[in-house]
Formats: sequence, C-alpha cells, structure tokens
Amino acid sequence: FPLTIEAFLMHCFWMISSLSFGILSGYLLESSQKTIFLKKEELEKIAITDELTGLYNRLMFDKVVSHELEKAKRYKKTFGFMLLDIDLFKNVNDTYGHLVGDKLLVEFANIFKKYTRSSDTIIRWGGEEFIIISLEMDKKALLSLAENIRQRVEQHNFNVVVHKTISIGAT
Repeated sequence: FPLTIEAFLMHCFWMISSLSFGILSGYLLESSQKTIFLKKEELEKIAITDELTGLYNRLMFDKVVSHELEKAKRYKKTFGFMLLDIDLFKNVNDTYGHLVGDKLLVEFANIFKKYTRSSDTIIRWGGEEFIIISLEMDKKALLSLAENIRQRVEQHNFNVVVHKTISIGAT
C-alpha cells in the first residue's frame, strides 16, 4: 500500500526507536541480573565466613556437621572432629591489646590451613575456639593430625607474642 514520504519516515523512525529501546532494555535487564547474581554470591559468602580469619563461621558448621552425619549414617563413612582452643588467649588481649589478638587469630588460622588437608573444613567457632572437621578419617589418623597441629603451634614463633599453645579435643 502506498505511503507518503512523511508517513514512511515516521514509520521508520518508530521502528528504529522500538528496536533501540528493546536492545537497551535487554542490555539493562541482563546487566542488572548479572549484578544481582554476583551480589547474591557475595552475600552468601559473607554469611558463612568469619570476616577476620577468612575461615567458615558457625553457620557453616551447622551445615557441614548435619551433612556429614547424614553421610555417616547412610554410607557408614567416618569423619573426625576437633575442637581447638588457644590457651590463655585473654592474656594476649589484656597485655598487648585486641589488635595484636586479632593478628594472632589470623596467624592461627593460617597454621591450621597449612597443616590440614584441602578436604578438611576449618571453622572459627568463637573468640579463640576453632573446629576442624576431617572427612573420612579414622581415630588414629585424627589423633595424629591433632598432635601434628599441636606441635606446629608450639614450635611456631608468633609475631609479638612469640610463644603460644593450644588445647585440642578430638572425636
């Protein structure tokens, strides 16, 4: 059907405008969805991570333990559980201040990471308490790991404090 030049130009203008708005809307929608996805991942990480040490926190502990208990029941798998406590940690904060205490906690976290397996889960339980969950480990291996960590801590020269020890309970 014949169109006047003015009507044809107006029709082309609206077609190009619609197409442009569609492309722009699609780009903005995709960009916002990507941002939301990345923020969600970041929030999930923050929710399960101790900010100071970078280790998992108590929220992650609940998830890991319930999951491992289910596997242990269903598949007859074993796992080890250690509770580690820094001896006389309050004295560090009282003597040197909380900033030195925080740096000491980070040093401990690094020692635990260095001397455990990548499959082990290390959790900061509380102020100076940590938990290590070792998958598919029997009693003998768990006690050996605990003793190795205890000795490594005892031999380590910490910044400022120099010498610290830990107490470990294992099951």
